[in-house]
Order: sequence, then C-alpha cells, then structure tokens
Amino acid sequence: MENPIPLEIERKYLIRMPDEGLLDSLAVRRDWIEQTYLTAEAGTTERVRARRSPGGEAQYTHTVKKRRSALTREEREEEIGPDAYDALLRRADPTLSVIRKTRWCIPFEGHILEVDRFPFWTDRALLEVELGDEAEAVTLPDWLDVLREVTEEKGYTNRDLAKKVPYEPLPGSAFDGASDPMKRSWAEIRLDNIEHNYRTLKARLPEGSICLGVVKANSYGHGALPVARRLQALGCGYLAVATPDEAAQLRAGGIRLPILILGPGSPDCAAELAVLEVTQAVSSLPQAEALSASLRPGQTLKVHAKLETGMGRTGFPAGEDGVAELCAAMALPGLDFEGVFTHFAMADVPGDPYTAEQYGRFRAAIAAAEAKTGKAFRLIHCANSGAVIHTPLDYACHMSRPGIALYGLFPDSVTEGIDLRPVMALKSRVAAVTTHKAGDTIGYGRSFTCPRDMRLAVLPLGYADGLRRGLSNQLEVELCGVRVKQVGRICMDLCMLDVTDLPEAQVGSVATVFGGLVPVDELAEKTGTITYELCCAVSPRIPRVYLG
Repeated sequence: MENPIPLEIERKYLIRMPDEGLLDSLAVRRDWIEQTYLTAEAGTTERVRARRSPGGEAQYTHTVKKRRSALTREEREEEIGPDAYDALLRRADPTLSVIRKTRWCIPFEGHILEVDRFPFWTDRALLEVELGDEAEAVTLPDWLDVLREVTEEKGYTNRDLAKKVPYEPLPGSAFDGASDPMKRSWAEIRLDNIEHNYRTLKARLPEGSICLGVVKANSYGHGALPVARRLQALGCGYLAVATPDEAAQLRAGGIRLPILILGPGSPDCAAELAVLEVTQAVSSLPQAEALSASLRPGQTLKVHAKLETGMGRTGFPAGEDGVAELCAAMALPGLDFEGVFTHFAMADVPGDPYTAEQYGRFRAAIAAAEAKTGKAFRLIHCANSGAVIHTPLDYACHMSRPGIALYGLFPDSVTEGIDLRPVMALKSRVAAVTTHKAGDTIGYGRSFTCPRDMRLAVLPLGYADGLRRGLSNQLEVELCGVRVKQVGRICMDLCMLDVTDLPEAQVGSVATVFGGLVPVDELAEKTGTITYELCCAVSPRIPRVYLG
C-alpha cells in the first residue's frame, strides 16, 4: 500500500521530461531500485532494493515506512545481504514484481548522479533518463553539462533541461504508447499564463497589498505543486489550501511560502502544522480551544480568524456575541492570531450592494475585537477574484485572494477589460474513425440517430476523465482548426464526434475540448455550472503537461 503522503524528492535525481511539473507524480515512487513494495499493514510499506555502481558491489537495503499521523511518518532502513533480499522479493505479491528498475550511480563534478532505467513502467517512464547498459552509463551524453543545475536545484523548476532533453518513449516496450501522455488525452497547463495573470492581478492591488494565490483542490485541477512553484518564483506573498494534507504536499515539494489552510481542519494536526509552519483558519471558540490544547509545550501556531458576515457558512458571527467569542479565542495560549478574513457571497456580481454590507460588518467586527483585546491583526483580507476585479481598492486591505482569476477565468461575464489568459486546455487524440449508415443509432440509449451516412471520430475521453455526461449531443470540440459536434451519449472513457464533412480528421488528429476555439465558459453554461467545477473535474488520470 503506497503512503499517500508525498515524499521529499531526492536532490540527486537525473530527470528526463518535457516539463518540470510531471515530476510531482514521481514523489511517492521516486526510487524503486530492483524493488518491490510489500504491504505489511495499513499505513505501512516495505521496500527492498539493490543498488549498483559501475565497477562496484551491489548494496542491498530493506526500508520500512510507517504513518505516525496524518502529516508525519517514521522510517527505518537497514542493510541486508543478497539472501535476505531474495527472500523478501519472494514474499512479494507476484503481480507487483514487475515494478522494478535498475539504477546506475555515476560520479560527476563532485556529485553522484543516479540514472534510472525502467524495463516496465506504464505511465511515468518519460520522467526518467534511460541508459541501455553499464557501458552507456559511463559514456555520458552531450547534454550532461546541464546536470549540475539539476542536482543543485531544490525546486526542480529546470525548464532549460526540459528544452535540451527531448522526450522519447522507452524503446522496445509494449507500453511505449502508454508512456507518452499525449497518446491518449491530456491537459496542457500554461505556466506562462499563470505568470501573466498573477502580474495582471497584482497590478490591480494597491501598493503594499499582498497577493495570496489560492492553490486548493490541486490548484483547481491545474496541479498544486507546479503552480505553487511558479508563484513562489514570482514573489507571491502567501498561498491558500483547503486541508492539512494539501499543505503537507506543498511543504514536501519544497514550497517555503506561508500557507493558509482555509478549511476547518482537525485540531489533532495542530502540533504538526506548527512544525510545518502552516497557518490554520479558526472559525469558532471551541475550535480555537481544541487547537490550543493540541499544541505541544512551547509551540505557537499561526491562525487567521474567519468572520461570518453573510456567506452563511463557517466563522465567528460578526455581531456582538461573535466578537466576544473571538476575543476569548485571541487570549488562548499558543495561538498567534496573525490575520482575520471573511468571504464574499456576491462579489462576482458587479455593483451588488450585499458585498458592501458584508464589508461593513467585517470592518466593524475587526475594529471591535482590536479595541477590546488591544491586539492588531497583521493581515486583513476579504477580496476574492470577484472583489479584486469589481470592488474598490479599499477592499484589498493587507492581502487579496485571487482564485479562479489566477487561472485565467472570470467569476462573471463582466471582465472590466482585464486581460486574463486561460491556463488549461483539455486535449485528446482521435483513437478511431468509424462509418455509419443513415438510420444507425449511436451510443448508450441510442440517443443519436444518423440523419445521413456519417463518419465519426472516437475520442478516448469520457466522464471518468471529467467530461460531463450532461454535455452529450450538445458539446462542440475543436478538431483540425474547426468546431465539430459531439454525438451520442458521452461514455465513461469515450465520446464520438461528427467528422463527416472533415476528411482531414484521421486517427491521431488532436482535438481540443476546451481552451482553444471552445472556451470552458461555454461548456459551463451548457451544463448549468461554473468553470471552477469543470476544471476541478478533470480527472487525475488525465496527465498534466506543463508548458511555458
């Protein structure tokens, strides 16, 4: 059983990849070396490995990892002999014994480069440098001069390497096609558009106001670590997630920025959040008391008070009783009330008076709490994407929290003339082209009848990938530079397109479901939902390919 907590990625890692973001998927599998995972009990993994260096003897190790809590683990590693290694392999589930790789350790410029070769890895082989044998390992490729930067760069944002080392599938494998994320369906994530949107939104804030990047829910489906790394490089002041696990993933991926957990969270994690230097939102006096009680002696946990001003969810009520509870919470030991915030219900509707009402309640409650306690909040924030776009500069306060706007999408049809660029494009490749006679029916429920002889293209993309079934028979997709109609019910893994009048559409042609001629806003309108949901719905089985 794999531990879901991301492991810290080893520094000495030689990477072959079209972008740095796909490395994140390696975090929980990074160093399988002639190894097999053996499940001992829930939350525990065993690993055995054999490491060889050119001209050296094999070294055998046995590692046991146990989850101690939601955010921490303990690990024990011991050297073992070849007999014990073989015995542990024999204990393994034979269906897992194919998941192994060979590692060559190469001395280079004072570093030991660890070069991996996978005889079998169905979905992440492209992340590795492949060397055929020991002789190849010591005959280094021409581009090895860039490897020094890889071994020394903790953040793994090495775009130069990505450009110099083109992707090629592993030769000789039956799974060559599966190794390439662009053989089926994938999502292209433009990190340069993240940068453009961040700079555009930051320019709207008053001088001194911090920009907090919302990267919860895997950055709205875009990939939390790659987005967070780019925001960190841009000088973003804060990040926001929804859960402790999301915060732990960012810390494990090398993110050093302050992180705010917006969700309530479990007080049991308080001590570990303090160790990780993660900030927790506090919505009630009982929650604050539980967090304070869970801290170890001498620990301090930064918290932001959440005020309920009219959203109807969580938070200290902005009235007199709620302010009294907030003041009591602010007196508890171990809690550093760094900030205070609220969330607007109608900020995406330009000019709606309810936003101003909420803002008034918010500032009045803050003034009352600060006056009663004699303590000032260092960070006051309330402006989400809609507020950054539509409300006065005063609403920016000390910090603003752009979420969906950071990903190039507007919370409302009114754009205020702001130039935001969509970050995600969902793409697929035609897997088959079929012909049908007039009167033939297509798909489950026979919801489409061919009005004439037709030619259909089959895309390997369905509702298990995040393509909403409710779009059946009303979706249009960009293919060969034009919009074509989807026909029949969208299946779990497939959908069909009408390419009768598009002879250039062939097996292998690339279709853009949204992010090109068809904006994601159009799909959201057709399904009666919002763009947030469609981006978040893109399944984890869809590889994210990071560009720019």
